[in-house]
Amino acid sequence: MKILSNKEKIIYKLLNNKSDNDLREKIIGGKAKIMFSCPHSVPHYRNGNVKCDEPNTLIIANYINKTLDVPFIYKIKSDSEDANYDVKSNYKDILCEYIRKNKIKLLIDLHEMKSSRKEIINIGTNSFKNIKNIIKLNCFIKMFSKNKIGLLSIDEPFAAHGKDRVSTYVHNKLGIDTIQIELNCKMFKNELDYNNILKSFKELVCELINIG
Repeated sequence: MKILSNKEKIIYKLLNNKSDNDLREKIIGGKAKIMFSCPHSVPHYRNGNVKCDEPNTLIIANYINKTLDVPFIYKIKSDSEDANYDVKSNYKDILCEYIRKNKIKLLIDLHEMKSSRKEIINIGTNSFKNIKNIIKLNCFIKMFSKNKIGLLSIDEPFAAHGKDRVSTYVHNKLGIDTIQIELNCKMFKNELDYNNILKSFKELVCELINIG
C-alpha cells in the first residue's frame, strides 16, 4: 500500500466532496463499536490564532474504516471552532449523538504532535479517569510496543486534562472509555514508518473488537 504517494489524493477526496459543501464536520459510518475522531484534520483556530492541520490522523481513520468498518468523525472545513479546546462545540455535539445512537463503546481521538518531541506516541487518559477497562489500555501499549513504534508515554506531555478535550468531554458525558492519541509527525515522513503505524492500528483495533 503506497501511502505516501496516495495520501494527498485520499485527503483531497475526503475534504473536497461537492455534496459536503454545507458541512463543517462529517461522520463516515461503520458497524464496529469503536470510533475514531480527527478534530484537527483541517487548520483550526484557538484564541484567534490559526493552528496547523493534522491530516495524517485522517489517513489512519480512513484506512481503519475501509479495512475494519470502524466509523470516524472528522473536521471537513475550517471555522472558528477548536473542538479539542472550546467549551461549545458542534463537533462534540454531533459526535456524542452518534455514539449514543450507535452504542459505541470506545472512542479513539487522534492528534499529531511536533517532530521535536522525544515521544513517538503519547496516550492521554486524563490520569486514567477516561478509561475503566485497563485491558483495553494494555492493548494499546502492547501493540505499539510489539511493532517497535518508538518511545511511548502515558499522560506526558499530553494527558487529555481539561473537561473540554474531546476524549474527556465524551467520557464525562456518556461514560464510555475514551483515549487520546498523540502521534509524532516524524513517523509520517517515510513509507516504512507510515505502514508500520497503519499496521499497528489495524492489529490494535482487531484485538479491541474481540474484547468487545
